[in-house]
Amino acid sequence: MDSAGQLRHARPEVVREVLGLLGEPVENDRSLAEGLQRRRREIWQERLEPVRVAWGGRGPVGVRIPEVIEGKAYAVRVVCEDGSTHEGAGRWSQVPTRRHRRLEGAAYLAKDLPLPEPLPMGYHRLELGTGGEHHEALLLSAPTRVYDAFEAQGHRGWGVFLPLYALQTRASLGAGDFADLEKLIAWLAERGGDVVASLPLLASLWELGGDISPYAPTSRLFWNEFYLDLPRIGEYARCPAARRGLGEPATQLAIEELRHARHVDYARLMALKRRALEAMADLFWSHTDDHRAFDAFLAENPEVDRFARFRAVGERLGEPWPAWPEPLRSGTIGPGDSDEDVYRYHLYVQWQTQRQVAHLAERARQAGVLWYLDLPVGVGGASYDLWRWPESFVPAASVGAPPDPFFSKGQNWGLPPMHPRAIRRRGYAYFIASLRNHLRFARLLRIDHVMGLHRLFWIPPGVDPHHGVYVTYDSEEMFAILCIETHRHRASVVGEDLGTVPAAIDHRMKRHGVTGMYVGTGRVHAKQGRPFEPVPPISVASLGTHDTPMFHAWWRGLDIERRLEWGLLDEAGAEQEQRRRLRRAVARFLREQGLLKARRATPPTVLSAWLAWLGASPAQIVLATLEDLWGETEPQNMPGLIGAVPNWQRKARLHLEELAALPAVTDPLQCLHHARRGRK
Repeated sequence: MDSAGQLRHARPEVVREVLGLLGEPVENDRSLAEGLQRRRREIWQERLEPVRVAWGGRGPVGVRIPEVIEGKAYAVRVVCEDGSTHEGAGRWSQVPTRRHRRLEGAAYLAKDLPLPEPLPMGYHRLELGTGGEHHEALLLSAPTRVYDAFEAQGHRGWGVFLPLYALQTRASLGAGDFADLEKLIAWLAERGGDVVASLPLLASLWELGGDISPYAPTSRLFWNEFYLDLPRIGEYARCPAARRGLGEPATQLAIEELRHARHVDYARLMALKRRALEAMADLFWSHTDDHRAFDAFLAENPEVDRFARFRAVGERLGEPWPAWPEPLRSGTIGPGDSDEDVYRYHLYVQWQTQRQVAHLAERARQAGVLWYLDLPVGVGGASYDLWRWPESFVPAASVGAPPDPFFSKGQNWGLPPMHPRAIRRRGYAYFIASLRNHLRFARLLRIDHVMGLHRLFWIPPGVDPHHGVYVTYDSEEMFAILCIETHRHRASVVGEDLGTVPAAIDHRMKRHGVTGMYVGTGRVHAKQGRPFEPVPPISVASLGTHDTPMFHAWWRGLDIERRLEWGLLDEAGAEQEQRRRLRRAVARFLREQGLLKARRATPPTVLSAWLAWLGASPAQIVLATLEDLWGETEPQNMPGLIGAVPNWQRKARLHLEELAALPAVTDPLQCLHHARRGRK
């Protein structure tokens, strides 16, 4: 079903190509029928699927057996994470049958196998013995709902959003860093705010001209050294070479140019930072005898050693890994394949980056602020994660989105999807590690494109987004993992459920208490009485996101002109007329509510009134985009225009010190604060 509720049929040749990418090659209709029959046979002959879920630690769990063994006995054992065991036994004839299937002359039964007793939360091993056979599966014993960090706040919260690279203070070197984010957290806490949100802060391959998009990182397991606050690093004060290098006249001139540039120059700024970081790394490895803190970091994060080797090899060869020779390309790094000093540099900066991320998380906790991190839907095609876990991805395909009213030509995001069967066979180890990397620091985690926990829109090579196909994943198992990890880390998750949302994902989110998103400019209709759709209680509400137009541009219709200019939109005239009707309906409703008191409905007055309306809603959190408050019209990102426009580069026009004293910013936030606390 598309965004309008119309059923769309995929092209047969595209379906066959995607099946081939999944490891099921199909040449024609006859081989397709044979493949389906073969797959049905494999499913029914599999006694125990690789992953099973026990909600609330209780069974039953589904198994399949041949009908001929129904009179035989079985034994079941659960080996828990802590080493404890729970055992049970019985006869198959006593186990309820859920389904009967006859296939190629053989009869099979789907049974609901009871578990020995209620189990603790966690990842356990389920063992099944029957008829002389032994089968094992990963058993996810999960709470039925995710952890609720909002409830601990004790009130309806509010917060602000700004990409970290765009955040500027007077001390910034040309892009925001972790020190600037700490200042924003402190400023928000002083104003009574509850949440600070940014974009993903994950690693990029700067040494190879890496993708600057925060949604195409090289790994979802490591943080981005680009955001390091250099003076906070312990070696900085003891490293004259680093301080001297940054203080040189030529470097100071370069920093001033970077500060005054409209867009972030990632490559140039990272080169400046790297010279200082290399000097500090050399000092640490050469003149520091006590490495206990680093050794503890390495023990807790053993994967970082391989990540540092990977980046050092890339630097030596000067190419991303798909161009490496064998056996490097297949994941085998031997002695002498990389330069030792470069390897140690990457170890050092990853250590320092994680230390600063942990420091930020602690400062936010002390300030009573929920740090809202973002987990992207995937990684880039030349990423570390794809090199490290190639069996978990399908590199020839790309994730995207079908056409919808906002992007009538669809989108291709250029991200390789995960293989649904492969990640199950490996117990979702990579997915779990990605979640843990974020949840150990974030009190709130936004799951980018949460529909990917149920299905992803795959686009094979050479196919435009109109003709991609949906590939499904096991949403029950992925939501069970979410429930386990959020309880372990005492954090909440927010599912980015914007776009074409299937009923199944909506049902899962409601059942398991996953917070959704309410974007005001996408939930308004040109109708009399009540043009705004009601705000759900379990939601994070805002007027827009990083993928939607800035509010002032939306109000003036500038986004329509831009999308028409770039060929992303058809029938622009009809949409412009629709936007005019929306503006009239919004202004009329806000006046009727007593929120819009100005004689003219201008973008600033409507923005403030609309935020106040959201503030009085039952939403758990209301987020205000800081740039909207002072009237920015240029977007941070135009989806679907990868490389065509300067996405992810534009700095905020105001420094934090300026916006902190600007009534256009502080007044709407004060009104929002009062609305959230139930005051006029």
